[in-house]
Amino acid sequence: MQALEQQGFTGDTATSYADRLTMSTDNSIYQLLPDAVVFPRSTADVALLARLAAEPRFTSLIFTREAAVLARMARR
Repeated sequence: MQALEQQGFTGDTATSYADRLTMSTDNSIYQLLPDAVVFPRSTADVALLARLAAEPRFTSLIFTREAAVLARMARR
């Protein structure tokens, strides 16, 4: 999350348990609790997410269609 802020991400982020739980499932029976959830505000935010995901330290990022859900974010 810090890397997003440093790079100029303008969207919203959510790390509370309630927000992460809300985004952890769709209409299926499967649930994966993310470490964080991001809500890009622009195409520039989406491009920033893609650039960061390409960096070796973030190879464990997982994006889903429900939102840009970052699961198992690499920790420094």
